[in-house]
Amino acid sequence: MCNFLRTLWGIVFLCATNSILVSAKSINETSADLKICLLIGGIDEKNIIFKDNPAVYIELNYQWNKWSGNIEPMAYVRAETNSDIRTAIICCKSLNVRIVARSGGHSFDKRCFGDSSSLVVDLSAMNQISIDPSRLYFDVESGARAGLITYTLWNEGEYVAPLGICPTVGIAGLAMGGGYGYFTRIFGLASDNLVELQMIDANGNLQIINRTTNDDLFWALRGGGGGSFGIVTSMKLRMYKAPKTVSFGKYVYRFHDFQQFYEAYQSVLTSPSIQNHFGVMVKMEEDIIAMDVYVMNFESAEPVDVDKVLDSFSFPKAKESSLELLSYPDFYMKSVQPYSPFTNLTNLSQLKEIKKHFTAGWVETKSMFIKKILNKREISQLHALIKIFLPYSSLFFEHNGGAIDEHARTDTAFVHRKNFNEYILRCE
Repeated sequence: MCNFLRTLWGIVFLCATNSILVSAKSINETSADLKICLLIGGIDEKNIIFKDNPAVYIELNYQWNKWSGNIEPMAYVRAETNSDIRTAIICCKSLNVRIVARSGGHSFDKRCFGDSSSLVVDLSAMNQISIDPSRLYFDVESGARAGLITYTLWNEGEYVAPLGICPTVGIAGLAMGGGYGYFTRIFGLASDNLVELQMIDANGNLQIINRTTNDDLFWALRGGGGGSFGIVTSMKLRMYKAPKTVSFGKYVYRFHDFQQFYEAYQSVLTSPSIQNHFGVMVKMEEDIIAMDVYVMNFESAEPVDVDKVLDSFSFPKAKESSLELLSYPDFYMKSVQPYSPFTNLTNLSQLKEIKKHFTAGWVETKSMFIKKILNKREISQLHALIKIFLPYSSLFFEHNGGAIDEHARTDTAFVHRKNFNEYILRCE
């Protein structure tokens, strides 16, 4: 028979056969033991949410993507402090319960919901941000989302950071997984800009992780952090002065012109004349190719003639086109409008209120990195292959290279360097 030792932070099981006994328990029995442990550890009862509190549970368990069904974890803990996280880790370890951290509100593969026997630690209340203009660093708690960070950095000195495009992405999952965004070609991935992290490990100890302290974890958490090493509670990242303006062009081509388009497109991506402040994103669906071109103007507020640049690469005649010179806030709001619950984004302050990605139904996404230049025959083969999938899916191309390639594959756990393009296939 196992004995229990009550401590200030929870209940520690002294029985060596704990894992065998727990596996034989019902979910209800394990849930009861878990709740007792969390309460004794000092977590406020209002922040411990099981299914018997359906209104709060359903709100916390919102899943914008219905792929793989609606996952229902055993319970949630809304963490407000490092102590709450430490208690949750110790209790789950003692009771052999899977623990999963969730920092944001947007995840394609839904790893942040665990499974029916998991405790999810929701970090959204831990979202404080402070900036250090003298060193161009900012400290951020793991529950802050990209939209909130974008607003805060701009509001406190017109700074930017290489964050993701979707405003509901949490900073912890983004920065530890890689982190692609509009500034990636200029400043690198979000993970490349990590300076330091604080993490509570599996034993409940707070670890400071940087180049000189826990340098092995510092390597692993920059591109390979999927929750395997502990729960990261905060991080320090580099920030940069925002561009003066953004030259933003939108071009729509007929899918019938794919051969000519792709030849010109890959010429742009591999041209030595295209600087890192020049970025391209392409979306293909049904019978159109939509290309966004954005040029970050840091040195001058004057526009770049994007039309002239594209003409030099022999793109086909566009079905539709537009070119604007925008302030950075206007560019960002225009870019994230499709992901916003607001009908019209008019001020960056609205980003603070975007906490959920819109419900999108069933979505599955796969991606691959490309470093091969295709010849005419291969482009034709790609055209035929894409044509099969487009009635049922969307295909995105993202412009890689630039600052991403300034790091060797062994510098961090993110190994996908020296690629000029990334394909993302999205099925709905």
